[in-house]
Formats: sequence, structure tokens, C-alpha cells
Amino acid sequence: MSWRRPRSIAIVLAWSITSASIVLNAFLSGSLTLNWYVLLLLFFLSVFAGMLLQDIKAIVLGVFEAVFLTVLLTYIGLTLPALAGGTPFYGQTNAVTMIALQDVFTMFFPAFPIIVVMGAIIGGFVEDWLF
Repeated sequence: MSWRRPRSIAIVLAWSITSASIVLNAFLSGSLTLNWYVLLLLFFLSVFAGMLLQDIKAIVLGVFEAVFLTVLLTYIGLTLPALAGGTPFYGQTNAVTMIALQDVFTMFFPAFPIIVVMGAIIGGFVEDWLF
């Protein structure tokens, strides 16, 4: 086992956690869609992650892993108060989780995966071109 796999796992985890926190911040600020500055921030984050991953195989796998983990972390972040009993309505956990699931998919698709793929591939090319 080479040192690249644990390094790429750490990069993808950091990429996913940062992306999920950016999206949750935008969502909790009152925006149900990703604004252009949030998409630009996610694009630059993806370029940086693509530069760190360095290999096209690691970039392609990392993009799919990062998108899945970001959607999962955002969903968990939105439903955790309901699952922990923080909703003011007793027995409404199922409704809160379904609304959160609908909001997450409305917010993420199709713009988020496209921006992440483009940013990571451009980051890989920039890293290959510079170094």
C-alpha cells in the first residue's frame, strides 16, 4: 500500500466536510439554491482538491466520493436536530427528514456535481502544467 491512498482519503474527507459546511451555511442563511458565489467558492475548492490529488484516477474517484459524502453530510446536518429530539412538534421527525431530503436534492443537483467535476479536472490539469 502506498502513501497515496491514505493521503487521497484525507483530501476527499476534507473536501467533503468543507463543501458540506459551505452548503449548509448557504442553506441556513435562507437560500434554497446555491448562489453564484457559493458555486464559485465550491469551484475553487474543487480546483485546489484536484491539484492536491494529482492523479486522474484519484481525481475521478475523489469526485464521486466527495459528491456522495457532501450530500450525505448535508442531509445529516439538516436532520440531526430532528433526530435528536430538537423539533418542537412531537412525532414530526419523518416529515422533517423528508423535507430535508427534498431540499438537499433540490439544492445540489445538477449544478453541484458539474461544478465539482469541472473544478477537479481543471485542478489536475493546472497541477500537471505547473509542476
